[in-house]
Amino acid sequence: MNFIEIKNSKKFKKNYSIFFDFINFNIQDSIFKLFGFNFFLDFLKINYSKSFYIERNKRIIAYISYIDSFSERKLKNLIIKFINRKPFFLLLIVLRNSNFFFKFHKPPTNYLQLMHLIINLNNYENNFLRKKIYLKIDSLNKKICKLNKFKGIYAMYHRKNNRAANYYKKNNYILYNKNFFFYFVKKEIR
Repeated sequence: MNFIEIKNSKKFKKNYSIFFDFINFNIQDSIFKLFGFNFFLDFLKINYSKSFYIERNKRIIAYISYIDSFSERKLKNLIIKFINRKPFFLLLIVLRNSNFFFKFHKPPTNYLQLMHLIINLNNYENNFLRKKIYLKIDSLNKKICKLNKFKGIYAMYHRKNNRAANYYKKNNYILYNKNFFFYFVKKEIR
């Protein structure tokens, strides 16, 4: 059981919607849920080499993606282009998801952003499997940081997301900022 890079995945090339559905099912306020499937495909074009998953018994049980500052600028440009094509959509976003704008932040210097971290195990799957996935995540974090010469990983999560809070606490991430809706955490990778 290892992380598979999406760009090398036969499953991904056959069915893009598997990952789109997995993200949207597990993240209530996903940007992809807001902007749709075509936006997700455009995002993957700029970031597919930093997106990974674990499959077990023919189902995805974990998904992780990172985004560097260069790709994040491209993502912001995609958002602006999308909104310019559908200006009424901006008003809808503001009315339905005002907390979305609280995601804007100043990232820590030379840290890679953990954009998605989803672990979806059934109730019958034990803690041993969860711990094994945590070790795989740590290993992937180290590999990605070393390869791209980043000092560490940072992430943000909604204040109501207790599962994320527990994961980051157990894995020694440090709170470095917060606002009304989100916590921002980081971890130096050695």
